[in-house]
Amino acid sequence: MHQMNVTPPQQIMEQEELRVQLASKEQLIRQLNVHLMEANHSQEKSKAEVLERETKIQELQEIITDLHHEISRKDSEAVNQLQEKHLLETTVQSLRQMVTL
Repeated sequence: MHQMNVTPPQQIMEQEELRVQLASKEQLIRQLNVHLMEANHSQEKSKAEVLERETKIQELQEIITDLHHEISRKDSEAVNQLQEKHLLETTVQSLRQMVTL
């Protein structure tokens, strides 16, 4: 006897429901992949911005250091000038005393 395979309607509906669920899950996976790529891109961009800021901070620190050195040098020059002025004033005072004697 030859037996025919007939798929019952309930099984057809279950298969169709599984196909819909699979398509939905595949769509969700595609969306998650897009979000993951966007997150990776955002993270790389953030890393680049951090590196750029660190470079600028380093440059500013070097400028500040140079300015401190320049201020110290000028302060030293000012102290030297004051000492020379004091020495000259003392010399002038001594010469005046010698002249009045």
